[in-house]
Amino acid sequence: MKRSFASLALALATCALASASALAAVDSDFPEAVDQPVVIQLGGTWNSFDTQARLDVTRNGLASIGTTLDMEQFFGVPTTQWDFRGDGSWRISKRNYIDFGYSSLFRSGTRAIDADVVWNGYTYKAGATIDGKFDNYYAYVGWHYDIFRADNVKVWAGLSIAYEHFDTGLSGQASITNPDGTITKGAVVADYSVGLPAPLIGLGFSGAISRHWTMDFYTRAIGFSSSDLAGSILETGLSFGWYPAKNFGVVGGADVSRISIRKYKNDNQTISASYTYTGPRLGLVIGF
Repeated sequence: MKRSFASLALALATCALASASALAAVDSDFPEAVDQPVVIQLGGTWNSFDTQARLDVTRNGLASIGTTLDMEQFFGVPTTQWDFRGDGSWRISKRNYIDFGYSSLFRSGTRAIDADVVWNGYTYKAGATIDGKFDNYYAYVGWHYDIFRADNVKVWAGLSIAYEHFDTGLSGQASITNPDGTITKGAVVADYSVGLPAPLIGLGFSGAISRHWTMDFYTRAIGFSSSDLAGSILETGLSFGWYPAKNFGVVGGADVSRISIRKYKNDNQTISASYTYTGPRLGLVIGF
């Protein structure tokens, strides 16, 4: 999946660069709908997922290394589904914009496991039926500036603050090690939440193919590393818009996103997770 993710991201970037070169020779202005002060895009994405997670814990000085779980293969968590996505921009001057967006994803599955699973220090024995979930919502707000602007092409750079939040966990019958060393069995819900704000550096362009058609490309990324937190975020996408009316349009494209948390320490717990989602996007655009 990592190789296919990189290939898709590279293909989108290559297509965008080739299209930008072609647009340089086009003599056209942007459609009125995307040249309004405020532009809102509401729609959905047909996402394909690849999710892995592991939760370690240290209790009473003893470290318990969790099992690395492939959420789609292990629990039958949906590998594809439609999810909501909304984006927008507010032009505050000729070259300056405020960007914002939101998306949400909710997935769960149930399975009778055929091998022991260790999660948050609890051991779920083979044969037990357990529930697994991986829910996520994402929001961002930022600023971008047109570093190059012509009648039919805009190239921009920007900085945004993204907030990535996910809830993952298991629930079912587990073996519990008590403080005195004895082991009992009981129903355990072992959820874990991560809220991760991160600055993202962005670059992209918009081009007018004609008075009714546009194309857009963007990429945003960051890497981070400290004693308690390490990982990276990469987002990129390419889309085409059709605008038959002054304030209305339809956009379609493809997006790829990858969130990699190599470690996130919180008290006695350490989670590691990699989360990739890719897919085509379809939305309604309103400019006013």
